[in-house]
Amino acid sequence: MRATHEELLQLAEAVPDDQVPAATALLRQLVRKSGRRTFHSAGIVSAEPDLAERAKEIAAGPSGTNPANMPSTHIRW
Repeated sequence: MRATHEELLQLAEAVPDDQVPAATALLRQLVRKSGRRTFHSAGIVSAEPDLAERAKEIAAGPSGTNPANMPSTHIRW
């Protein structure tokens, strides 16, 4: 079955009002010109001033251990 422009318009008209935002977002993804991902949220981090400079050291953990094995007390949110 080949979709047509007319069928697309009929489907768009049939979308329930509460589903319009989701349908719009889906269509925007299909026609997006940029390959860049759009994030719908943002975070704020509070850390020591030299965090970026020490990132590799921090990621390595104490004595080069895997950061996944670190206790959660080492992570500040």
